[in-house]
Amino acid sequence: MTTPAPPVTTVNVRDHGAVADGVVDCYQAFRDAVDALDPVRGGTVVIPAGPDAYLFRRSVIVDRPNVRFIGENTTTTVLRSQLCIPPLIFGVHRGLHNSPMSPAHWQDLHEILPDQPAGTKWGYRTMVPVITPAPGEQRPADRAIVSLPATPFSLGPANGPRGWTGLSQFTLDFTVSHNGGAWPGSATALFGSVDNEGRPAPFAVWLGTGLGGFVLLFDFVTDDGLWRQIRVPIADPSQSVLRCSIQLDLTTGAVATWINHSRVAPLLDFVNDGWGKRPMSLRRNRYAPFNLGTISPLSNGASAAGLLPGGLANLADLTFAAMRLSSTLQYAVDDKPAQRTLAGAEVTDAEWWRVSPGVFACLPMDQPPTMNKPVTKDGPQLPDLQVPWVSTPSGPLGFGLFVSADLSNGDTILGNAMERLTVDCGHPFAGATNYGQGIAVGMVYSFRLDDVTVTFGAQGLSSYNLGVSYPVELSRCQFGWQTDTAIYSYGQILRADRVGLSYYGNSALKAVRSTLSTRDIFVTDSASCESVVRMYECAGQFDAWTVDFESTTANLPSDSYFWASLGADIGPTQLVFRDCQVGAAGPQAVAVRLVSGDVNAGLATPSRNRGWCTIERSFNTFFDRGATAIVAVDGPLWQGTFTGPVPASPELVMTTAWPGASARIGLNGPVPPALTVPRPAVDPIPGLPGLIGYYSAEQVRLPAEQGGKRMPNEGEAIPSLNDLSNAHNDGAAVRTAPIYLSNQVNGRAALRFDGNGWYQFQSMTGTTGCATLFLVTKGNPLVDTAPGKAALQRYGLYWTMNMLQAPQAGSSSEWVVYAARYGKRPDPTDPKAPPARILDLWANGRRYETRRRDANGDVQFARPLLGSVNDGLGVFSGLVAAAVYVDGDLSDQQVELVNRFLVHQHNIAV
Repeated sequence: MTTPAPPVTTVNVRDHGAVADGVVDCYQAFRDAVDALDPVRGGTVVIPAGPDAYLFRRSVIVDRPNVRFIGENTTTTVLRSQLCIPPLIFGVHRGLHNSPMSPAHWQDLHEILPDQPAGTKWGYRTMVPVITPAPGEQRPADRAIVSLPATPFSLGPANGPRGWTGLSQFTLDFTVSHNGGAWPGSATALFGSVDNEGRPAPFAVWLGTGLGGFVLLFDFVTDDGLWRQIRVPIADPSQSVLRCSIQLDLTTGAVATWINHSRVAPLLDFVNDGWGKRPMSLRRNRYAPFNLGTISPLSNGASAAGLLPGGLANLADLTFAAMRLSSTLQYAVDDKPAQRTLAGAEVTDAEWWRVSPGVFACLPMDQPPTMNKPVTKDGPQLPDLQVPWVSTPSGPLGFGLFVSADLSNGDTILGNAMERLTVDCGHPFAGATNYGQGIAVGMVYSFRLDDVTVTFGAQGLSSYNLGVSYPVELSRCQFGWQTDTAIYSYGQILRADRVGLSYYGNSALKAVRSTLSTRDIFVTDSASCESVVRMYECAGQFDAWTVDFESTTANLPSDSYFWASLGADIGPTQLVFRDCQVGAAGPQAVAVRLVSGDVNAGLATPSRNRGWCTIERSFNTFFDRGATAIVAVDGPLWQGTFTGPVPASPELVMTTAWPGASARIGLNGPVPPALTVPRPAVDPIPGLPGLIGYYSAEQVRLPAEQGGKRMPNEGEAIPSLNDLSNAHNDGAAVRTAPIYLSNQVNGRAALRFDGNGWYQFQSMTGTTGCATLFLVTKGNPLVDTAPGKAALQRYGLYWTMNMLQAPQAGSSSEWVVYAARYGKRPDPTDPKAPPARILDLWANGRRYETRRRDANGDVQFARPLLGSVNDGLGVFSGLVAAAVYVDGDLSDQQVELVNRFLVHQHNIAV
């Protein structure tokens, strides 16, 4: 082994072979220059000016601290990647800080596909033995996943304004091996993208056992917001190698699936409403990485919210041997079981490593690990982590990245910087099919860009979704010609001043779970702008922003200049806008859109309780007078103030909630109060068709000693609950009777259920097979229309009916009007078809979930329960102010009317 030279503190890339001619690949020269620096103190990498760019065909992973890359100026010092890759990646180790990644993650596919010659194809393995454990280290295995951000796998077949939302046909092909032999019966995550709430973005694939036996589950979300699932039966889970194809026509609803190149009938019980009845496409992916080996919103798989519980507990020993995505139908569908192309050729394993017509994303599996020479005297060679992907035959190429699944705060890399240079990402492929990251950032501390220009790529400064990074500082930088966003920040404390953003795709700045402090930012227009700034769970301060849109209506912001969501769990969120001016806007656009209803139906929780927006001397000079409003809010969780003169038009603030009443932005003064909806003319509940139970804590009466009825005393147990409807289905307390409490919600009473007690309605029955329920509650009381039978249930965090399950929006701190409807909907195009069985859910009048399974059967009413129960899994309890039971499938209009009445009656702000 060659002994490395002693480390130095300053290196010149030309001394290591770099040539600025736009032809010679400078990857190894820059790699050697970085590795020559002191591994602790770092140093300076000098990049002289040149007649052309320094070309990169691979990314250099800068995994040592305090490295500064300094050019001469942004005109003559240019780093250009020939592929859609960042020339430099920061904040990512080639393994962990104390343990290198094993090259055994690149597995020769001859080992699992014997027909494939050895040494020609390499798959990606998630778990291998630790090659050099650190002292005291007890990791059972070196665990890693492949992350593919800013690639066609994450952004879809047409990057830019359309992405996944332009897809009307889709074919997925993949081969994966379970290296432990037969597939386990427990849930096993395979791959996909999910957002921070665990919703597919747009799809994720996993294996499990349930309805249909051992099945592959393809979960996806379409552009109408509905979560859908296709299940593919796997007859023989003992076969460790799984080859699968899923082919969808999103216009007609046709689905075809193959296992091990033989066609099998998919199970469409959970494909949800509207499938095959109206054209649709997949949901846009705005933030989520596409990962192999896990289903997680993080690039290292450390969290698996929503779709699969357990996070890395679901990480199995897998090898991915093929992965291909197409925007067309690839296979013939007829009575022949063997999988064949549309031209009639039988499909082989090798077919999925090729980019045939219609393919927009493919893993060619054609590169072994690229090993770098050791950086210490006795150290091992290090793989550079990169795995290739291809798109169309003449289109973009790039690399994904192996990321350790065991990253911790100790893997943060500090003190890196870039100064006085230009980064040009994937320039040969610039345009509508551009992908890639200009500068990629993982876990960094004190990272700085000063006088840096970043052009092209999908994202200019781009984050891997890993841990917290701070501060990330930008000064005197320019970003332009990106197709998704100029800057993507995940988990960062980002500070920027004197930055220019132009021609940046969907958003100039996109941030998730970050804190932003920005000043003196100039933004020009973009051909496909949705929102200039888009923030999810962020706090931000925006001073002296100028956004100059002078284009035609087609190029104006379609939604907003600034868009902000409270997200799910971040605590108080504050936004401040000072001296910001914007210009023309689309007809539906606003200057600032404040969102809370995209998560948890807009309900507050103890950690998600408010957002504050301060606007000072902003959006009042040049903002389009024909826009919808200056500020739009979708509920009472956002509030704030506007200081300064307000133009005559558009209006200052509007509510976009449905139903909505609160618009809590105060003009030069106090914040307006939260409001409820206007009172309906009459109580609509007694006249509902099929009403079989109407209960109100405010109307509870107990027998008086002298005869007649009396009001309950505070804290008194209520042994029976009288029915206010003509059905007279009174409830009798079982075990612990609930407690009467006055003045709980708008001066109205409630019943408190604690521990193990409920009401049972002995005589309540139904005949329609449908049910509509309304509850005014705080907490999680149990609802069960037919214990032990086909019942509509509210149990913990879910509503269920037979095999149909949907998460409920919930709050332990706020009063909420819930509505659940399980109905039968005939097919108007086919009178002989069985009716659709659909579960719809509302919270405070906002519809937030729909699930469908036509084989689900009728719901029953048979001695229903309302209350709390300790079943050994947990105690479900809470407060109830009112409950309504309907034997029937109420119309949308009837549900809305009852929701509005109950929201107003209990003075619940919306």
